[in-house]
Amino acid sequence: MNAAGSYDILFAMRMTGANRIGRTMRRAVGAVLAAVLVAAAAVSVAVVRRGVDTDLFSLIDDGRHPPSLLSELNRRSGARIRVLCDRADAAAKCRAAFTFDPPFDPAAALDLVRTHGKGLLSPKARDLLRADETNRIARSTFRRDYSGVGLFPKADDPHYFLNDFVIDLRRYLPPELTEGRELLTGTVADPAALAPLVALAEVDAGIHLSGAPFHTRAATASTQREINILGGLSLAAVLALGWLLFRSFRFILPTVVALGAGFLVGTAAVGLLPGRPHALTFLFGTTLIGLGVDYCFHALHGCRVRDLARALVTTVCAFAPLLFSSVSVLRQMAVFTSAGLTAIFGLALLFRGDRPPSSVGTDPARGGDRPQLDGDGPRENGEGPQGRLRFWLQKCAFWVVFVVAAAGLARLTFGNDPASFYRPDPFLAAQEAAVAAALGTTEARFELVDLDAWQRENAALKAKMGPVPGEFLTAADLPPDVTVSLDGRDYLLLPSENGLTLRDELARTFAALAAETNRLLAVSFVVLVAALAALFRGRFAAHVLPIGAAILATAGVLGWWGAPISFFQLLSFFILAGLGIDYVIFHRADAGDATARRVVRFSFLTSLVGFGLLAFTSFPVTRAMGVTLALGLSFAYLFSLPCARVRRAGPRAGA
Repeated sequence: MNAAGSYDILFAMRMTGANRIGRTMRRAVGAVLAAVLVAAAAVSVAVVRRGVDTDLFSLIDDGRHPPSLLSELNRRSGARIRVLCDRADAAAKCRAAFTFDPPFDPAAALDLVRTHGKGLLSPKARDLLRADETNRIARSTFRRDYSGVGLFPKADDPHYFLNDFVIDLRRYLPPELTEGRELLTGTVADPAALAPLVALAEVDAGIHLSGAPFHTRAATASTQREINILGGLSLAAVLALGWLLFRSFRFILPTVVALGAGFLVGTAAVGLLPGRPHALTFLFGTTLIGLGVDYCFHALHGCRVRDLARALVTTVCAFAPLLFSSVSVLRQMAVFTSAGLTAIFGLALLFRGDRPPSSVGTDPARGGDRPQLDGDGPRENGEGPQGRLRFWLQKCAFWVVFVVAAAGLARLTFGNDPASFYRPDPFLAAQEAAVAAALGTTEARFELVDLDAWQRENAALKAKMGPVPGEFLTAADLPPDVTVSLDGRDYLLLPSENGLTLRDELARTFAALAAETNRLLAVSFVVLVAALAALFRGRFAAHVLPIGAAILATAGVLGWWGAPISFFQLLSFFILAGLGIDYVIFHRADAGDATARRVVRFSFLTSLVGFGLLAFTSFPVTRAMGVTLALGLSFAYLFSLPCARVRRAGPRAGA
């Protein structure tokens, strides 16, 4: 028997043993996954019953006020509407279509202040009493006694403290409307109930709408339309690309099962963490779709387990630093993505197909049936002067693209203005402008004060001027719009020029999230480099440089674009690192293999379609993420192409 025949026998024995081990491993993985999925289903049911947190103020600790207090304020303001009617008949139509608050009674409000004003003081009076300027207050009281001006009887307001409190408060109230105009206010539990009011405003120019629930209703309808359209386009694109890759639809069932298992396990893992899962976690969790499709495509193509495992480890390492964040939602994102991706990896192994024969790395004299040994023949397509010239021209083109794109880093800015996260419907924007023009109102600033403690402090200050008549106010005495109850304590929303606004607090929340995410992104890249160094040793630089160049080029193009980078776009860079590194790993693992390169290309196209379609949504947050990911994935794939032409020598490792 010659040497070639002996080699064939040994190779066949090795492959038979490998197949037997592979079947045993699949059975073990299948049993483990079945048990995990059953447990995950039970936990996921509990998560669904517990509900999902959608409040943006609950993301971080406010530092000055309990975050749940701001959450309550945001929830309440988000449920309030105002309807300005130019005519009495228009107001009657609106009242017939919706139940509004009872009309405001100024006389009743003044009587409440008169009888329950023991702890009420204007900011100016508080400052004077704190400075012990009692003589100054006494002289002012003497002069005002002779002027005969006062809102309350002298016995109820001997030093005009209540008078000044009301006058100061009036500065923050909307101006009085002209004859025939009326402002209606109300609370909305379900934005869908506003349909009759919207219909009236569309046909009656004398009705003007204002309030977050109107925008919520419009945004929900718009989002549902876009999900249906873009979801259909994305599904059609994935089916078309999958068929072009496999020439059949056999990939559908494994991909759907793997993605479903990934979302189920990810949801269950987040459910085991303290607190309720946040909606942003599941928005970020769409990463699993892009990664899951990629893993399924590579597994069905017969990708080596080693290469698929390397892709999993490096992607998890990219998300791992989020586990150490002080922000709960970032920790949830890391757990959801890592757990879900691990489940998809396990399912992909179960559906892993047979690796097709390749003309690269085989012995042409034997029909490509045995691995090519060192020095047996041509190692790579494109060898020779023309191939090398084409390779270096492409490499120069990549450098030019990178330098031009990265130059935009000098123009890069960051911003988290809540106004940039939402673009109102043109009709509603015009309605809001009409209400603002009529009322002359701007976004209110307020202080959150402990109602009981604030009144008692004021009463102690007023006692410096003599007996304090009246009673203390309670939350039951005040309109629900100006009080918040939490943990048995009542808080008052006190208008203040130097106070806070919900918009300011929301911007501060996202700024803190962006700062935390930016820091963790740097840590993520360091961890990713360390993981690549451990996995690939001396070749780790060739894996790091393409993804690093893709991240810098993406940020540079965003700088050229001119729009500030928000917290949501920073999250996109974690997705980019997790997806982009896989292109490098799979290209280098099968360098020169045209079939393997084709799988990588189609995996990239499915991710590009899935994420890129987000750029066509009307919601600025998802649109910005779609643009960022479309740019980033394109750069990641482009810069990984030279890795597909690295020379390989020696026999291919088995599964």
